[in-house]
Amino acid sequence: MTWFRHTSKSFRFGFLIFGLALVLVTIVLARRSVGPVQNQGDLQLTGNPAYDRALKAQQQLVAALILSLRDAIESENHPLSAKIILDLKGQGNSIIAPVLSELKKGAEWKYSAALMKALGELRTREALRGLEEAYFLFSSNMTVAKSFVIQIMSETGGLLARESLGTLLAKETDPQMRQEIGKALVAIGLRPEELKKLREQDRPIIEREVLVKESQRNRLESLEKLDPRAAASLPVLRTAALTESTIAIAVFAFSKLEDRGDAEAAQILVERVKAPTETPDSRIIQTNALSSLARMRVTEARLAYREIVLKSEFGLKKQAISMLGTFGDEAMIPVLDQVAKLDSGMEIQRLIEQATMSIRSRANQGNPRNR
Repeated sequence: MTWFRHTSKSFRFGFLIFGLALVLVTIVLARRSVGPVQNQGDLQLTGNPAYDRALKAQQQLVAALILSLRDAIESENHPLSAKIILDLKGQGNSIIAPVLSELKKGAEWKYSAALMKALGELRTREALRGLEEAYFLFSSNMTVAKSFVIQIMSETGGLLARESLGTLLAKETDPQMRQEIGKALVAIGLRPEELKKLREQDRPIIEREVLVKESQRNRLESLEKLDPRAAASLPVLRTAALTESTIAIAVFAFSKLEDRGDAEAAQILVERVKAPTETPDSRIIQTNALSSLARMRVTEARLAYREIVLKSEFGLKKQAISMLGTFGDEAMIPVLDQVAKLDSGMEIQRLIEQATMSIRSRANQGNPRNR
């Protein structure tokens, strides 16, 4: 009787274990039949054992890379940090969730910056959304961190980055940060039609700058369409070359005048070189006008350049001599010799020697006998 009771209990326990196993198998089969499932790490499984193992391996690799990035940052191993960031980039959007998880822990700043840099390297819509989330993890007084996020978005560039920056602008309340976001939007080319999609209260921050940039784009596009050798193009090129205050547009007008390559084009460049330079931008424009003139080979350009080298004030004279070293040919060496006789200053003599050597070196390289 005792043996029977013992056997009966064992049988009932075994039947219970068998029933539980059957229920578990049924649940697994049912979950596989309804498609993908989520694990605790937001890993999207497919029901295909081999592929699911690959996904889990990728998740483990991302976790290991993030851990190694933290170690590299702590040990200040900058080359290794840069390599790990590129390795994380290679894992695509799978890094977004674990990176945000690390950021939410309030990671040390250098480590946080590296993590956000890794997100920025992806240049995807999902990564930019992740950066938006990261931006608002920082409190209002953490302006350096917020500025860093804005910078990463700006480096991404394009429509997606402008959309994300627009989202930041709509949610940000700090005036300083709103100004910074606005500048970034202008810098990466927000167009007037995109400006209209921003909230009405956000537009005044950047409206003027956006319209100025659009005007500059239109002027540049109109210059691109010009045939520099056509008679009708010369007045337009003259106006742009002599009055344009935007460096990129002025330089483009100079390149068109170079293409034209005649006496009238040379005279316009000379006028711009001799124009007053009261701002840093105007001095940059003067330098570019001078380099365009130095590249021209028409006689009138050479004569005008000779006058600049001989008669200009010290600063412009130095620039002109250096430009000849970069762009001049052997026909301009007599001009340098003439300057050497008139100006015995050590700095001018040194520049003349360097320019002459550069010109002769290029000439020798172009000589078929030396090839």
